[in-house]
Amino acid sequence: MANTGDRSPTAHDINEAERLARALHYAEVLRERPELVIAAATRIAQVVGAGEATLGQRLWHALLGEPLDMIIRCMTADDADGCLLRSNDPFSMLIGQADVEARRQTRRDARDRCR
Repeated sequence: MANTGDRSPTAHDINEAERLARALHYAEVLRERPELVIAAATRIAQVVGAGEATLGQRLWHALLGEPLDMIIRCMTADDADGCLLRSNDPFSMLIGQADVEARRQTRRDARDRCR
């Protein structure tokens, strides 16, 4: 995530930097455990099938059938679609970041990257 230039980072900037950091972590885990893509696809398919999917979840539904490299490239992209994917990331429930101190450190790191 790019530096915010002359302005102070907003909460949105910090949140997006934090989501990107988590997506990069999820990408590492997915390379080790690609079967998690199937679990995510199953969860997203249930939501889509029930007619309750958000735009981001529908985007994930289309993406999860692609090769792992494509999934990772899209979920870590520094563009509007990447932001949308990260705001609806199914891997947050499957992988997450359970350690409270690790979550706090991710937030601090994101804030520092935005400065």
